[in-house]
Amino acid sequence: MPERHSLSLDSPLYGRISFNEPLSLHTSIKTGGPAFVWIEPGNRKQLCRLIKDAKNLEISVFTIGEGCNIIVGNKGISEICVRLNAPCFKKIEFKGTSVKAGAGVSLSKLLILASERSLGGYEFLAGIPGSVGGAVFGNAGAQKKSISSLLTEVEFVTPDGRVKKAKKKNLKFGYRRSNLGANIITAATFKFKRKSKKSAKSLLKKNLIKKRQTQDYTAPSAGCIFKNSGNRQLSAGELIEACGLKGKACGGAQISTRHANFIINKNNAKPKEIFSLIRLIKKRVKKAYGIKLEEEVKIIK
Repeated sequence: MPERHSLSLDSPLYGRISFNEPLSLHTSIKTGGPAFVWIEPGNRKQLCRLIKDAKNLEISVFTIGEGCNIIVGNKGISEICVRLNAPCFKKIEFKGTSVKAGAGVSLSKLLILASERSLGGYEFLAGIPGSVGGAVFGNAGAQKKSISSLLTEVEFVTPDGRVKKAKKKNLKFGYRRSNLGANIITAATFKFKRKSKKSAKSLLKKNLIKKRQTQDYTAPSAGCIFKNSGNRQLSAGELIEACGLKGKACGGAQISTRHANFIINKNNAKPKEIFSLIRLIKKRVKKAYGIKLEEEVKIIK
């Protein structure tokens, strides 16, 4: 086990601090080793202080949101894990059709509150788990649309601990990626459309029902494991299904029988069992189609 970092780990300086925090409590797939140092800053000042001090001591920092697209091995995370869970990172401000949301805001909560205010245009995001910060960083999306299409500005803390803002036009977004790199997103501003409350809620509900019918919510998962590619006719899930891997299990982990691009934690799955299925999928798809699947989830072994 790594030694505790040589930061002055004093709560008033950085926020709430714990050691050996079980990541199974903070990841949607409900497995994984501990975070050796877990910090939840109480405000931006504490976050900036932490980032500056960590940089000066050459200590890496890893940001975790709702843990919806991450699979951690038994060794856990030796970097300092930071989660923006304080109230100041969960504020939502509505000004006409412009909405500023803190990075810690649940994406589903943002969509529900927007529909209550007769706003629309975001309904394709229905059912996507996670926080606003994680969704923007990974350019989450569905139905060939991405959250970056709604974005106008991002607020973030740089690797040297400074708060900055950038207009969407000065950032780069691609399929499930952005160029925000080592920056820590603290808030994002979106531009929605005026829409009747009834219409917005109806479409949001329709899209959510469709997602629940096609994806697997019967057991913990990390969402889609592999990225799709616009250059091929079949999606990652269809490729996996065509290889006859639906329902394939390894210990407590199983390739979903409902959506082959999901690996579910069916019965106290160990990380190594999930990793084994990931390797199997990549091997079979490569052999059958000559396609090298790329993980959409972040894997830390």
